[in-house]
Amino acid sequence: MIGLLYRELYLQRKSITALISVFFVFIGLMLLVYLSLQCGNLGILYNAEDKAQMTEVIRTINTYFPAFLIMMMPAASFEIVASDYRVGWMRFQRCLPCKPAQYAAVKIILMAAELLLGLLLGLGNAYISSLVFGLDLDFSGTLVLILLMMTLCCTMSMLSILLTLLLRSKSGNAAGILIIALYVGAMIALMLMPDSAMEKLEHFLNGDGNDELTIAGMVSRISGFLKTLLPWCISITAGVLIGGFFAMTALFKRREN
Repeated sequence: MIGLLYRELYLQRKSITALISVFFVFIGLMLLVYLSLQCGNLGILYNAEDKAQMTEVIRTINTYFPAFLIMMMPAASFEIVASDYRVGWMRFQRCLPCKPAQYAAVKIILMAAELLLGLLLGLGNAYISSLVFGLDLDFSGTLVLILLMMTLCCTMSMLSILLTLLLRSKSGNAAGILIIALYVGAMIALMLMPDSAMEKLEHFLNGDGNDELTIAGMVSRISGFLKTLLPWCISITAGVLIGGFFAMTALFKRREN
């Protein structure tokens, strides 16, 4: 089983390295933008009030977007599954003494480790960003938003792996189509949302309707609402990993046509 874990890590090394590199490069670029805003060319374009608002926008982007990027590490697994079908590994593995449950366990263990690493990097980045930008950190709100990203990325990655196994796909196209379809469906649902629902959403984001709509206000109200979902995020992520283990075990047991 140690050999299978080493194999999985070896095959994912480029994807993991690329995502971690983009994570730090994006943070560095946001810090450069912030420095330019404070004492560079961007500072000339804004007054003190606009600078404060722009600082909040940059801090928000720098806190959550890199966390989303790093949470995409488990998505590399479905491309590994597709490549296993391309090179014939799925047939070769039946000659090995390892059981299907061990193949599934290796993928689940690695996914859990990647999600935990993403959670730690995301929270660490959020804390350092609050110090650099000189703004208070709502730790519980930030935690629940990053956990929500973790749950979404875990679910999408698991669905992609199971779909690739179910279709015996030799490319990641099927899983990619699923992800695109879900995103497009969410956008269409948002555009088709009734005016009354849009008004309620705007009222929710804008508080009592008298305050100016700001990035900080939106994040605060959204995170306040999502704090009630914190136990569910952890439970859903654990359920996806456990359910994915049994589903992958069953799919690995299937015989080739």
